[in-house]
Amino acid sequence: AKGKYKFDLKNSSFIDVESFEKNIELEISAHYISNKYTDSYTLPNSRSMEMKYHMSIMELLVNNFIPRPVDDRIGYFSTIYQDYSNTLQESQYVRYIQKWNLVKKDPYSKLSEPVEPIIYWIENTVPEEFRDAIKEGIESWNIAFEAIGFKNAIVAKQMPDDATWNPADIRYNTIRWFIQPGSGYAVGPSRANPYNGELYDADIRIAADFVTSFYKEFDEYVVPVTEDEITQLWHNHDEHNHDAHGSCNYSDHLKREMAYGWNQLLINGGLKGTEEDLKRYVHQGLVDLVLHEVGHTLGLRHNFKASSIYSVEQLSDKNFTERYGISGSVMDYHPVCLLDGGNTLFQTKPGPYDMWAIQYGYEQFNDDNLLENLENIASQSNHPLLVYGTDEDSFGTSSRGIDPLCNTWDMSSNPIEFYKDELNSVNYLWDNLLDKFEVPGGTYQKIRSVFSQGIGEYMYAGRSATKFIGGINFSRNHVGDFSQQSPFTVIEAKKQREALDFILVNYFDKDAFDFNPELLNKLAPERNEDFRDYVWNLDRPDYPIHSVVKRMQMYPLYSLYHPRRLARVKDNEIKNNTTDVFRMEELFTKVNDVIWQELELKENINSYKRELQIMHITMLSNILYNTDSMPADAVAFARSSLSEILKNIYLSMTNNNVDYYTKSHQEYCSKLIETILDPKIQIN
Repeated sequence: AKGKYKFDLKNSSFIDVESFEKNIELEISAHYISNKYTDSYTLPNSRSMEMKYHMSIMELLVNNFIPRPVDDRIGYFSTIYQDYSNTLQESQYVRYIQKWNLVKKDPYSKLSEPVEPIIYWIENTVPEEFRDAIKEGIESWNIAFEAIGFKNAIVAKQMPDDATWNPADIRYNTIRWFIQPGSGYAVGPSRANPYNGELYDADIRIAADFVTSFYKEFDEYVVPVTEDEITQLWHNHDEHNHDAHGSCNYSDHLKREMAYGWNQLLINGGLKGTEEDLKRYVHQGLVDLVLHEVGHTLGLRHNFKASSIYSVEQLSDKNFTERYGISGSVMDYHPVCLLDGGNTLFQTKPGPYDMWAIQYGYEQFNDDNLLENLENIASQSNHPLLVYGTDEDSFGTSSRGIDPLCNTWDMSSNPIEFYKDELNSVNYLWDNLLDKFEVPGGTYQKIRSVFSQGIGEYMYAGRSATKFIGGINFSRNHVGDFSQQSPFTVIEAKKQREALDFILVNYFDKDAFDFNPELLNKLAPERNEDFRDYVWNLDRPDYPIHSVVKRMQMYPLYSLYHPRRLARVKDNEIKNNTTDVFRMEELFTKVNDVIWQELELKENINSYKRELQIMHITMLSNILYNTDSMPADAVAFARSSLSEILKNIYLSMTNNNVDYYTKSHQEYCSKLIETILDPKIQIN
């Protein structure tokens, strides 16, 4: 804000002070004043500003805890500091994983209870109908601990209604239930000793809207596409799906995936939609969510590569999924898996990676060879069931993520096959939408919402598939690991072509989009007011189908030609040790041929393709005039592409069998390209 604020001691105060045996919680109201009005228009009085702070002061634990070193092959949160007491070493960094002080009562017993189990209290505010699911999600982690000799390592207890203790007391780890309208979040924060990484407090928070809103209406993918947004797709260097280092937004996306999965199961007959079906569905989803968040409080980071360990064929076999689940880890972001007909929808038990990670962090050794024992565990990282990639390896669907198997919201060792199945399911949903949901007493808003859920699946598949182009499989292995492999392996050309063909057919082809007019005219929004002013803020009450399709095409198009991706394609041409190489020339040529296929076919150009072709010209122009960020070959191919397109438009303009839309569009495109290739025309 313009103007300066200064601290106002007189009007600042402690709001609340809570003192417990091992911690003090302070709630502070700090008031600031300014001598003149500022531009802080959100304040009742811009000269007066209140800031509220919460401070925790905790006693450091003193016990026999033995810290464990970080190993980047396994995903644990870490405690890091620098030690300069010895400068004659490779690094001054000291890194310990964050873990609980879990010790066996009988260290020599094959299966022993711990001296102190890790106890999670289910807060009494959690609705009774969800307590069993939360308890199951907590205690399912015992599968991993029993494998390393701990019995009842994780215990879930119910907080009584007359409890005299407070969840803010760090002696109690809690699962808390919050009411925050419009937000279906769940987070699993924990606190660790800053010197050795010992965990001593965890409080998982789940918002009630996670279970109340997944089958209600959602914000829709119908906002108009702006030119500013398009040009920013190459310049947002922090673009990824995770809010910040160490953050987790699994619940927010999972509830949307649950909404889509529920409606898909209703459409295809996988569920009848009874109250019993709904209770079971929500129960399994909550178990999945709680397993994930409890995993964070045990010290585990995300593993976005874990969902790639099983094939589509395996995931389509209900006997397989019943036995092994749908993924290698509960720490991935999983869609609701519909491949086996809805038999195993969620990951409701620890996977092989989770078992391995818990072994590294918590197995108790009865000798003095801690580092050697840990190295023996970590060196298994190249086992195909133990793959690991986390937030900084994934970066969502942005060009910074190089490994297409390290991704969120996908499944299987062949994500392209998964995306094909996903789009087939979306089209089936759209084709049967009116038959299922246009029922007396229903609302057209419901039809609009379910239709938009399918749009969301389309958009994500299109962006994610581009990660194969210029993609590289990345392994965190160390020299000498079991089944030694190079840390970087270029994605084979066949896979890159498969991904490109998937995008061309489903997003850029002339027949990619064809919607039933009857359906489009029934995508009407609800007209009831709410606290978010939905009625007033809706950009258009009619469904803006061209804006939606343009957005679905825009993301894969600009992602394919991101400067980083093009640079990797160029680099990979010389890193590939095979004769079959995917080259930049192939990318430009194939995309050009499909986007401008009507010129060769001498056909009319439909309205979706006319928008796409203009966007394609604009993008090639951006490449041509961004020589600082683009590889030189890409700039040359962009100019060559524009010249070739212009030549083909000239040849096509002699065709008198096309409609007026097509003729006018071709004339406009030709003038636009002429201006780009020869800017002097614009001046004259």
